Amino acid sequence: MDDWEDEPDTGGWMKTPIKIDIPFHKRTLHPGTKEFDTGILHHRKLISVIQQKLTWLSNHPHLHFEPYELFWQPNDTAGLIRVYGELYTSDAFLQAHHEVQNSIGEPGCDLPHVVLGLMFASDGTQLTTFSNAKLWPVYLMFGNESKDRRSKPSCHAFEHVAYLETVHIVCYDVILGPT
Repeated sequence: MDDWEDEPDTGGWMKTPIKIDIPFHKRTLHPGTKEFDTGILHHRKLISVIQQKLTWLSNHPHLHFEPYELFWQPNDTAGLIRVYGELYTSDAFLQAHHEVQNSIGEPGCDLPHVVLGLMFASDGTQLTTFSNAKLWPVYLMFGNESKDRRSKPSCHAFEHVAYLETVHIVCYDVILGPT
């Protein structure tokens, strides 16, 4: 067992330090790239989130794993009009579904082959009333669920998959050489 028994369950959350390379122009005092620590990324593995959500929603009647084209006919004399509005009725989803169905599957696997539409969103969140502490949660939703259901908080369609820290900009004295 990797974890100590008295350690709290983290729910699959991990911490990864994020470092980025910043290039400095050749005319600066210290040209080249410098590595900067931008903070910690708190995140969960997408596979575990997907497995957990699909297990919970396995018999959910609102998930669409078979894409389709939706048409509307305003009256008997009018022609059919293609309706676009859901990910699972889009041309891209239909094409991906077709490619997955025609692909060679894993040997010995008789599970259905489906396309899972992953949709990500993020927004800034003020953590306290009297300070400037902010956080940027990253959410995951399934495009296989109707947007009408995804937009209702009571449906619990959003999964938190990461938290981005606010990057603090630090000024470094970069002295330019002669021009």
